[in-house]
Amino acid sequence: MGKHAVHQRERRERGDGGGVVAVMAALLLAVLPAGLDQTAVAATLPAVVGDLGGLNHLSWVITSYLLAVAAGVAVWDRVGDRYGRKRVFLCCIAVFLAGSALCGAAQSMPQLIGFRALQGIGAGGVVTLALAVAGDAVPPRERGRYQSLIGAAFGAACVAGPVLGGLFADRLTWRWLFYINLPLGAIAFLAVLLALPAIHARTRRRIDYRGAVLPAAAAVCLTAAGAWGGRYGWTSPTVLALVGAAALLGALWWLSALRTAEPALPPRTPARPTVAAGAGVLACAGFAMMGATAYLPLFLQAVQGYSPTASGLHLLPMALAMPAAAVASGRLASRTGRCKPQAVAGTAAVAAALGLLSPLGPQTPIALISVSLLLLGGGLGAAMQAVLTAMRSAAGFPGLGAATAAGAFTRSAGACLGAAVLGAVLAARLAPDLRERAEDVDLPRGLSAARLEADPRALDALPANAQAELLQPYAAAIGTAFLCAVPVALAAVVLALLLKETPLRTAISAPEPDEVLAPAAIAREPLTRVENAAYGAVGGRGPRWMYERLAAAAGFGLSPAACWTITHIAATGSITGADLARMCHRPTTALVPLHEELHRADLLSADSEAAGGVWRLNAGGREAARRLFDAQEGAVRDALAGLSPREHPDLAEVERRVARNTLGDEEDAELAAEGPQLRYA
Repeated sequence: MGKHAVHQRERRERGDGGGVVAVMAALLLAVLPAGLDQTAVAATLPAVVGDLGGLNHLSWVITSYLLAVAAGVAVWDRVGDRYGRKRVFLCCIAVFLAGSALCGAAQSMPQLIGFRALQGIGAGGVVTLALAVAGDAVPPRERGRYQSLIGAAFGAACVAGPVLGGLFADRLTWRWLFYINLPLGAIAFLAVLLALPAIHARTRRRIDYRGAVLPAAAAVCLTAAGAWGGRYGWTSPTVLALVGAAALLGALWWLSALRTAEPALPPRTPARPTVAAGAGVLACAGFAMMGATAYLPLFLQAVQGYSPTASGLHLLPMALAMPAAAVASGRLASRTGRCKPQAVAGTAAVAAALGLLSPLGPQTPIALISVSLLLLGGGLGAAMQAVLTAMRSAAGFPGLGAATAAGAFTRSAGACLGAAVLGAVLAARLAPDLRERAEDVDLPRGLSAARLEADPRALDALPANAQAELLQPYAAAIGTAFLCAVPVALAAVVLALLLKETPLRTAISAPEPDEVLAPAAIAREPLTRVENAAYGAVGGRGPRWMYERLAAAAGFGLSPAACWTITHIAATGSITGADLARMCHRPTTALVPLHEELHRADLLSADSEAAGGVWRLNAGGREAARRLFDAQEGAVRDALAGLSPREHPDLAEVERRVARNTLGDEEDAELAAEGPQLRYA
């Protein structure tokens, strides 16, 4: 039992006050800049295009970041497990800061795109490992509460991003959107360095780098095909070659994953149709979401004349509706046990919102745009949360990691493709219309149609009548882009209708809201996710039920209070009655019935005579505690029966760890005051 005692002490040390506060503060400081940069860039894109040119490359400023995040999200946790999470986390912060500094200094659009990819590599590791480190810093029972803070911080940063981006573009320059990360990141780096204890390497398992690189490369080829389709033609050799390369890379990934024991993105899952349909819905949702995020600020600033700050504020209805609808959708799924209605209704709302945004023009009321964005955000949040829940429920334990990884990657890939394809549509429609109308307008010297296309802010220099004439091509091009997104949203509705209703399990929690707020964070290490779910499986109905079940499995008739007490003493060595009374917030006299039960069962040592004195186990008590731990380990093993020890060599350690961590936990100390009189069927 010495190992249990050591583990219990370590958990108390990690879970107490100041240390956890310092670690969480460091993690939040690191996550906030990564969340801001995911959405803040959207409001600054017109200013970026004005400084660097390259409107036809605008989508790549967003997609390069997202693709880099998606490429690393499946492997960062494993890299941390192998080389030590603190060390890898600090490296990710450093990479993110280097990318931020280079983005701020970029002198051309290709440079900015490349540096955004570097920034995304670091950001993906920061967010993914922050959740893992938060889980390491606290006891298992506290993980959900502390990890939800990471998700909430990331979500808040994403909501505030467009407004802050607009403020920087208005008051300073878009470059400060990246430079501001440097002092924040430096503080986060020092805080992590000082506050976070060294988390040593846990495994020497091989990391499936090919499984991360090949799908990302395929997504790059598809995104490039979408971005260049408007320039070269959708059936041109260039575009067809890119599509072929994407198919080849996808096939190579599939073959590689089939031969890998623990692939980064597993190719096979149970209930394949449900997972495949759900992944398709998420890809379509990402397509619609990034299309709106990337190009609506351009419309608001170039066509309707709003400042970058105001355009960022007008994106708030969508940013606020998404997490609110996600939480509501998750609660509805928990209450009804169904996900399909929310998925269908959410995707239908997305299609309706995009339809409302398609006839945009200079005179479109801002109220209509706000309502459309509210509908769009609500639909996206409800649908994505419901689909994630359905995918994970249908996959079960063996396919849990595969389902979450597939959802994360397809959503990111869909977002990249959406930004690229809609950008190609916009550029293909804008260029000829702008040239044609510019011929009928007396432009000032030095101002051409090409200059107007490259820098929308140049429209401000034109007389009112000429400006009104040349605003029409921008409005028509952006409206056409939204119209092209409508069929994709309708495809999502069809795929949502194909989802098979799978009754939700009552012992395992639905996905957390941060899975919608933070796409970089949801494809965690599969075995880690299985471990977290196992905690719910063995104790999901509460500690009383858990100890009653274990007592029956171990073959003796102890009360839940007695079972908790002997496992707690076995883990800690001994405890005084006064300390136990303080733990359960009762007077020492309330422990007398429990003390008598343990003495009658001959589980306490001879020197444990008084309820207020020292409580120690005798040989019989230690044997009873061992049987309870063994019974709990067996329950965990049964819950994880569908997993293969060959594919998950650490499975036995997970079973032992969950069994140790769930018995004798101080959070359940109030059971001791209930004594032997309560019985639970």
